Amino acid sequence: MLKKIKHMSELSYWKRQFTKEKGALESGWYKDIMLLMADEKDDEFLRDKVVADFGCGPRDTLGWVQSTSHRIGLDVLSKEYLQFNISNNNTIYPVVTEDKIALPDNYVDVLFTMNALDHVKNLRNICDEISRIMKPGGILIASFNMEETATLSEPQILNEKKLSDNLLSSFSITQEKRTISANTRRSVDNFNNKAQVDLNKPYYYWVKAIKK
Repeated sequence: MLKKIKHMSELSYWKRQFTKEKGALESGWYKDIMLLMADEKDDEFLRDKVVADFGCGPRDTLGWVQSTSHRIGLDVLSKEYLQFNISNNNTIYPVVTEDKIALPDNYVDVLFTMNALDHVKNLRNICDEISRIMKPGGILIASFNMEETATLSEPQILNEKKLSDNLLSSFSITQEKRTISANTRRSVDNFNNKAQVDLNKPYYYWVKAIKK
């Protein structure tokens, strides 16, 4: 029942956005923030790679990537997102549940995720799945919303120990950054915000890491 309520809350949000944006969910800004997170100037580092976005939502988050061999959107609500025209995206959407991602072991070269793990109820299971589907030497490029109050759609309160225990212990971190909200709608501003971070209050944790 709680899972159903959580999913209904997520879907209600996207229905409102779809109406607000007149049936065309904007996604152009993902290029700038994802390249910043990756510390790359263009998508050449993704050439011929299998690239996934965990918690992608119905926006075409990987639409800017032209060099990859496969673009994969991972979201538990991908079937429901068909009403938002995700079939027009040049992206594969395999079945994802709270416990399983329908991809083979060691399949993904690069995995992006932004503001997604706090939406997960069973953190241990999904982190094991993320680790399982990534190739050894694969790159995780992530933004985590830390120490935020739990909500119906975001039941997981993340902290760095929890992330380390459940996910990042399987990776070698090459870059990390902590910032607070820049109080704008642009994620790029959050990434570049130089204000002091209090680790006991909500903040963003940006990570680039290599799968062991």
